[in-house]
Amino acid sequence: MSTNLAEIINEFEEQEFQEEISAIATDEEAEKIMQKIAWVAKKKAEKQSQYDEQIAFLNRKKAVADEWLQKEIESLNGYSASLESQLRPYIEKKLDGKKTRSIKFINGKAGLRKGTEKFYIANQEVKNDNPKLIEIVKTYDESLIKTKEIADWASFKKTLNVTDSGKVVNADGEIIQDMEVICSEDKFYVEV
Repeated sequence: MSTNLAEIINEFEEQEFQEEISAIATDEEAEKIMQKIAWVAKKKAEKQSQYDEQIAFLNRKKAVADEWLQKEIESLNGYSASLESQLRPYIEKKLDGKKTRSIKFINGKAGLRKGTEKFYIANQEVKNDNPKLIEIVKTYDESLIKTKEIADWASFKKTLNVTDSGKVVNADGEIIQDMEVICSEDKFYVEV
């Protein structure tokens, strides 16, 4: 059994599973086909197991590489933060009293961005679905309250009937225009 992913792929590509297919006429022929399907299922399980082993191996290698990268990035981020803390007082002094918010350098630019405003109600950041916010907005301008309509499809679907031609009929026997049902064909299955 190969354990190298490339070898497994090569083995798979070299195998040929095509056989001459003919109509099954007896229980013995059907049993032979089921035996072959069971063999294929066993082979699929073996291949999945080999794949899982390879993936587990690669994931262990990736975890080591991820840990190394994280340490390197953290170290570089720390160095960058140190450099930025040295540069910030200079930039603040240079921009003090000026309209411009940045200074261009050969290797880029540095500046100050306006801080963002965060609104709070009862020590919680404001979100548009906050009940207290909705109450406040209704008090000052009810036209700014949005309502969202959605259909209770699951309940409505239970009230419908489908005709043989795929038309949808409501509980009162009325055909619902612009709605039809398309049924997929039965799905063949084999269990081993």
